[in-house]
Amino acid sequence: MSNRFLPCSSIFAAFAFSLGMLAWTGAATDEPEYRPALVGNGPASLVNLIDVQKLLRDGAPDGAVMFSRGVFPPGKGRDFTDIYGSTPGSRSVQNEVLRALNRSRFLPAIAHHKAVPVYFRGTVLFFARTQPHLRVLANQNPDALVHFEDFVAPQEIIGTARWDENDPRLEAITRKNKSSVVTLELHVNERGKLLSTRVLSEEPRGYNIGAFERDMLSTAEFVPGFRQSKPCDCSFQMTRAIGLEHYFGPGSR
Repeated sequence: MSNRFLPCSSIFAAFAFSLGMLAWTGAATDEPEYRPALVGNGPASLVNLIDVQKLLRDGAPDGAVMFSRGVFPPGKGRDFTDIYGSTPGSRSVQNEVLRALNRSRFLPAIAHHKAVPVYFRGTVLFFARTQPHLRVLANQNPDALVHFEDFVAPQEIIGTARWDENDPRLEAITRKNKSSVVTLELHVNERGKLLSTRVLSEEPRGYNIGAFERDMLSTAEFVPGFRQSKPCDCSFQMTRAIGLEHYFGPGSR
């Protein structure tokens, strides 16, 4: 009769392989279906890198700064920042926010259980007059900012929008060496599907750059918005800029 027992080494190898497979399959499903990119609260988080005391020493007034941050999964790209909006007289706040953004690290987003690169569009609010402090909010909705709502706006997944460098509307802007800023209102459901887009404002006028941005976003996919830590159906405002300089943060991660 032939020996049907496996050697001990083979048994242990098979057991180790099985454990490895369990760990791998577990890791594949441990991530939530959706999670937005987040500021975080560690030593390298944006909120902990902005020097409030320096702003107070410099006599900075109350101010708000809007920014966009490209947040990539570890090792998949280099984070970058655009700053394209601030309240009058808040240049010192803007400079400090930019300095901190270039050193900060964000928690990457997740969609369909996988880490994905996204645009994090947020606002820094600095209060100097009473009980000096600052807040970093993950949206640019005027109503939500006024009420300090815990609302994370939907985040566009990088690479899903239909970018056409040969579009005549874009060529007209770049040919005249102009930058543009467009504010849109988007409706995205709790699954990250874009339902509608409306142009609220565009500068400069006369180039149809708002329509270009709207058309470009027609294919975009999103990590859905979050309220009370849950995905939600929502409308939100997004500001997009063309021709502004990118400011790069920490190197490839």
